[in-house]
Amino acid sequence: MFQIDQKSRKSAHDQIVDNLIKLIDGGVLKPDERIPTINEMAKLLTANPHTVSSAYFDLAQKRYLIADRDHEWYVSSRNDNAKGSKTPQRVTALILPLCMVVSMPDCENFSNAEKSQKILKNLRA
Repeated sequence: MFQIDQKSRKSAHDQIVDNLIKLIDGGVLKPDERIPTINEMAKLLTANPHTVSSAYFDLAQKRYLIADRDHEWYVSSRNDNAKGSKTPQRVTALILPLCMVVSMPDCENFSNAEKSQKILKNLRA
């Protein structure tokens, strides 16, 4: 797929995002095509799973990727009305902020009310 350049001035996160965008925009990765899970990609790239997770969630916010209930990741059709899409964009928009709050290590110190506020803030963004 691609490799992380350890000597690059770009962070591993940015390299993952940039390379996946190039592969998607270049048509190498097609809409609704499954890509490696976070852990699979971390092993392939010899990268930290948190770095890969952060890159995937950034790409999901940019509507390049979508995730399903089984934590499988797919290239988004980038069209809310696309037929055959694995996960409708509206569902992804609702689930993504929750996943981000739940998977963020520093969120364990937040109360449920604070978590709810973070989720609502992300939903409105």
